[in-house]
Parts: sequence; C-alpha cells; structure tokens
Amino acid sequence: MFRKLVLGLLGSLPLGSSCIAQSVLHTNTILTVDPGTTLSIPEGLTLSIEPTAVVVNDGLITFAPTALLQESAGSPIIGSGTEEVSLSVGVPAVELDPAGLGLIINTALAPGQLDVERGHTAFMDTSGRISTLRWYRTDASTNTNLDATVRFTYDLTELNGIPEGSLELFVRNGADDHWLPLPSGLNTALQQVSGSALDSIGTYALFDANLPTGLVHPDGSITAWVYPSPASEFVEVVSSAARIHGITVLDVTGRTVRTYPAIGAVRSYRLDLGGLAPGTYQVVLSDGRSLRFIRS
Repeated sequence: MFRKLVLGLLGSLPLGSSCIAQSVLHTNTILTVDPGTTLSIPEGLTLSIEPTAVVVNDGLITFAPTALLQESAGSPIIGSGTEEVSLSVGVPAVELDPAGLGLIINTALAPGQLDVERGHTAFMDTSGRISTLRWYRTDASTNTNLDATVRFTYDLTELNGIPEGSLELFVRNGADDHWLPLPSGLNTALQQVSGSALDSIGTYALFDANLPTGLVHPDGSITAWVYPSPASEFVEVVSSAARIHGITVLDVTGRTVRTYPAIGAVRSYRLDLGGLAPGTYQVVLSDGRSLRFIRS
C-alpha cells in the first residue's frame, strides 16, 4: 500500500519536521508537490528517495547550498516542476554536483554565483526530435573562458524512447527548439553523458545522436533534406516546403564556420565543402530548421 503526502498549500514549506515529511522518503511512499507550491530543503538536510518511492514535483523544490538530494535508480523525481539550487563558488569547480541534482561540473575558473535548475519535461528541436525527460539550466556570474566539463546524469526511466547507446549532449542555442550537439562521451555504467572544453555553461538536454539528414512533415512528406552524407566535396540542401533564404553551417561546438545570408528564395543550394575539416556539421536554414551532414 502506498502512503501519500501531498503538499498543496501556496507558499514555501520547509522539509525537515516530522509533521510535514521526513528526510527519507520510504518505499511505497508518494510525495506530491502541487503547482504553486514551493518545498524548501534546508541547510544540511539530505532528501533521500528509496526505491519505488515516488516524488511528483509539479511545483518548485528549492535546495539550500548544503542540502542534498539522493535518488535511487528507477525512482527519480518526476513532474512538470523544477528543482533549484543557488550557491557561491569562489574557487574552480572540481567534481561539483550542486545539491546532488546530477549535473557534475568542473571549471578552470571560479564560476562565482552558480545557479542550477533541473526539470523533467521533454524538449523538441527543429527536426521534430524529442529529448529525454530531464534537462538542466545553469548560469554563473563568471560564465566565459571556463574551459568547463559537465557530466549529465540520467535515469533509465527518463529515456523517452531514445536508445541509451544513442544519447548525445546538446546545448540550447537561443530558442527552446534550437539545440546544438556537443562532442559527447557516454558512460552507461554511471548513466552519464559528458561534454568538455566548454567556454561557458548553459541549458542542456539529451537527444538521439542520429540527427536526420531529412525533415518529415506530419503527413509523411519530406520537407527538407541534405545529401549526400557523408560527403567530401559538396552537399546539396533542398527544401520542398518554405524556400531557402539563407544558410548557416555550424561545427560540433556550435561555432559558425560558413554563412550564406543572401542566396535568394531558392528550393536548393549546393554547399562547397572545401576547407572544412572532416567531422559532423549542422546546417541551419533561415527559418530555423536544422539538418546534419558528415564531411568525410
């Protein structure tokens, strides 16, 4: 039998006294944080979620700088809300996992004021792909020249239909549907995807690494594609829907390597690959649609 704890009051509720909840959420217990409710985890307290316990966070859970979250495998927090922590980091970050939320950060410089937010809803990119059911949004008062490494922890229950072996780390580039792939390392034993040599930190999600070379409309028709891939000399970018007015080519770090800002309203355009190093590139069309090709 499940025991259910519902936090449905407006305002901020500190977790720590036995009349509200325990620091250990025991097996077969459900804790619900309702919309408009803030659950505060105070200094020095660890919120431990045992196997088969369920935390549904549709509100906000805030962690004090020294508070921690411990989730059992298969029992991560779920819901439409977020978990947040803000702390001051006056030295370079070394294996720093703020509040135990599962984003491990290393930096060459002290990030200063560091904010980490975690959510559990999926994003969709311009190709129509859906991310896993976890994301992190980070910010720092010193957020340049960090030479940062991040390790994004996931739970197998959050894969959202993506094969574990295809997970790749992406960083948001402006709008919520614009995402850029990062050179990633996957460690299935630790259930982590890492990205390194990052100048700054930002918003991260995990997508399927296999970005299509073609975009498909819901009616099944192909609206844009790039071919051939892999390619050594050129690729052809074709749009059967909206005409192409401009093209930007990005490398795997998100750096712009080619721009074609005024090519006219065309249905297809040939990109000369001369001078591009071998690797994976992203083609962003003027209307925000994106495709990927491989330069062999």
